[in-house]
Amino acid sequence: MLLIFRKSLAVLGINQLGTFIFSKNYLSTMLNILGFMRTSQGSKTSIKRKN
Repeated sequence: MLLIFRKSLAVLGINQLGTFIFSKNYLSTMLNILGFMRTSQGSKTSIKRKN
């Protein structure tokens, strides 16, 4: 029982990691597009990057 639980946890972890990487790339791409749209409008002061 515990072994099956651990296996499903490992599979869930891998799936979560893949989804996280994908969503992170997607979010950064969207933020880059939004940032480009903002800078092309000339409001550069409204962009604040967080590291």
